[in-house]
Amino acid sequence: MAAAAEEWSLMRHHTVTVGVELKQYGEQKVVEVSLKDDVIERFSLGLVLLREQVVDTLSLVGKSTRLDIRVADEQHVDLPADKYEPRIARCWLSPEPLSSLLHFSLRYYATRVIQVDHVDLEMSDGREDYYLTFALCGTRGT
Repeated sequence: MAAAAEEWSLMRHHTVTVGVELKQYGEQKVVEVSLKDDVIERFSLGLVLLREQVVDTLSLVGKSTRLDIRVADEQHVDLPADKYEPRIARCWLSPEPLSSLLHFSLRYYATRVIQVDHVDLEMSDGREDYYLTFALCGTRGT
């Protein structure tokens, strides 16, 4: 486990400060990322850098939780136990969902007008299913 944590710490990172929270709605567990207008450019750049393999990890840093995103052939998530601080969640996105998320963020970045205000990605840690939600705060739809 220590070797895996060290491997993550040695990767090339692009870091964006956003709202990241681990939530539970009934039985459904959600990693919720809140994106405000002032970070959408850095977030979009991070997704491009990740897709183009210029960086290995896109780190989304919140007040008490960090979400590290990497690209992999198969999607999965590794969420921290509630008792650990700082809370670091890790997820691996396959290329298709990464492209969808990039399209979502670039479209908003370019126009500041969108048809949807969030993207939900279904994830699993092998035992449970989760949602990874990216929500634009303070947006106006068409």
